[in-house]
Order: sequence, then C-alpha cells, then structure tokens
Amino acid sequence: MLKGDIGNIVCLQPFGCLANQIIGKGVEKKLKSLYNRLNLLFLDMDPGMSEVNILNRLHFIVMSAREVDGIM
Repeated sequence: MLKGDIGNIVCLQPFGCLANQIIGKGVEKKLKSLYNRLNLLFLDMDPGMSEVNILNRLHFIVMSAREVDGIM
C-alpha cells in the first residue's frame, strides 16, 4: 500500500495483546522512518474497548488524513 501511495492505514486487531502492541510500535516506527507521509492506526477491537474510544481514534486518523491531503 505504501509503495502505491496509500499512506492512511488502519490496522484492526481482533483483541488487545501486549506482544501485538510491542511489535506494532516497532514496525510503526520503522515504517514512519521510511515513509514520512504514513498515517497509521493500530486499533484493538477487544470487548474492553469502548465504542466512544474506537470512534474517537478513527475520527483523529480521518482528520489527520484530511490535513495531509489538503482536504477540508
């Protein structure tokens, strides 16, 4: 996706897991160093996460994408 100029990515994880979060942060850091336009969100979809939290995080990635792409 990044090579195809898609820089806004949401990675949905079926449940929160410490190993996923640690590996995900390492991968995110490396990818952002290679692709400076990357807008990446790792989103845990576990039963303990509130719907409001999920929607807020999605809202922020959409707003960030709009800023980067110059869409208002």
